[in-house]
Amino acid sequence: MPDELSVGEIGRTVVTLRQEVQAMGQGINTRLDKMVSTEVYSLQSAYTDSLHTPISGSAI
Repeated sequence: MPDELSVGEIGRTVVTLRQEVQAMGQGINTRLDKMVSTEVYSLQSAYTDSLHTPISGSAI
């Protein structure tokens, strides 16, 4: 049965795959930590829009 993996090879493969999955999860968590919540974005957008609203009666 030369085509079959030994128990040790299967164990090493599983460990390698677990490490890859953990690294992917850490990468996703890092990106999510940089995301801004919808509520914060909405508040910031509303504030920015209010700063750029022209004052009525002003001549440009």
